[in-house]
Amino acid sequence: MKKQDFLYLPLLLFMGSILFYFASFTGLTYDGGLYASLGLSLFSGEGYVFNGLPGDVPPLLPLLLCLGFLLFGSEGYRYVVPFFSLIGLISFYLVLRDKMDEKAILLCVLIFFFNPVFLEVATNVATDSLILTFVFSALLVAEKFKVSFKKYFLMGLLFSFAFLTKYSALLLFAPVFFLVLRDNDKKILVSLLVSTSFISPWIWWCLENWGVPLKSHSTYLLNYLFMNFPRFYRVIIPLLIKYSPETVFILGSIFFSLETKRSWRRVLRNEWFQFLILPLLAVAVWKDKEIRYLLLSFAALTVGACKLVDIFRLKKKIYLFLILLLVASLFFQANQGLKITYGCALDYKLLEDAGLWLKKNVPGNVSVLTQSYRQMHFFSGKITYQFPRDKNRVFRYIKEKNISYIVVDTYEKTTPSYAYSLFKNFKVAASFQDKHGKVIIYCLNP
Repeated sequence: MKKQDFLYLPLLLFMGSILFYFASFTGLTYDGGLYASLGLSLFSGEGYVFNGLPGDVPPLLPLLLCLGFLLFGSEGYRYVVPFFSLIGLISFYLVLRDKMDEKAILLCVLIFFFNPVFLEVATNVATDSLILTFVFSALLVAEKFKVSFKKYFLMGLLFSFAFLTKYSALLLFAPVFFLVLRDNDKKILVSLLVSTSFISPWIWWCLENWGVPLKSHSTYLLNYLFMNFPRFYRVIIPLLIKYSPETVFILGSIFFSLETKRSWRRVLRNEWFQFLILPLLAVAVWKDKEIRYLLLSFAALTVGACKLVDIFRLKKKIYLFLILLLVASLFFQANQGLKITYGCALDYKLLEDAGLWLKKNVPGNVSVLTQSYRQMHFFSGKITYQFPRDKNRVFRYIKEKNISYIVVDTYEKTTPSYAYSLFKNFKVAASFQDKHGKVIIYCLNP
């Protein structure tokens, strides 16, 4: 560790305090409810199950959440992802160290940290920033470690962790794989052996419980590739530019354009260019297009912008102008990132209140009908079901599943429109409302 690294410790504490502050009150999202429920199920000794069924997502995040419950109690699930996100930022800094001017590195880390997309996923129960941490850590090992058994062991371990977090790690790790393959060393078989050893138990578990080698609840989306493309250029690209933010997007694009003019082969071999392009291609193809899938693209654009500044280090006037541009971008990004993250943190918050009300006031293992069934299952501990799409089937479904309570909220966008009016004649057991949303609990039993 170099002397200047210690200067970053106050910055690390500052960033950590922001992440943990937001995480302490952030509402649980749809996917977050699933991961938190699986983690709690493991912690309770019930096995890897959700709502009475085997888990259908890779197990690393639930395992880490289980550890969070063990170390920090019932609120432990909140702090696992922020902790690993902080490790990812450290790896990000260490990768950039010695490659750019200190001012450029500092601005690069801070601009990326205040990215609204990064702040949101780093303070919630989500896999995206966890994947980022493993990718940056693997890149650090690939670039800084000499060719050795230790290097390839760590590479295999980090890829296993990433893959057991999200299968898209196979694509996102590609730039790191290309970098390592340049070593042309047979020790890379160690990485393959380590990865196989760690992933094989999960494959066996999936075969035993689901009859397929790699189970995922998103597998059905493979049938809809290349669909919903207009959303990519109408929504995703504008958000990429806005949240970069604009100045960083322009400077980063200029840097990669200059690299292209120097040599196409050079830019194609550049791992940051690969980190920029591969997630963009994946989101363009994937039906479920979300801006959070472009975290690595945001990082690549930020690195590109700061590398452009570093190119002009010896031309003082241009260098100073570009530094001032990045400083202005940082202030804009911090203001934008903190505001958006605070607003998002309060979304879904009332689902916790509703779930805890059910847990406290409704004894027994009753069944609940709700669109936010993952979060409600986690907070209430009840068996939960989603609304059927067909309005005419609702009451038959309620009878089949022996539903006792219905929870209607304004958070989940996929809630069928009929749910907001069909149950108004039933008794309202409890309701919760603030300026961000509303949750109503209906009781079906007299």
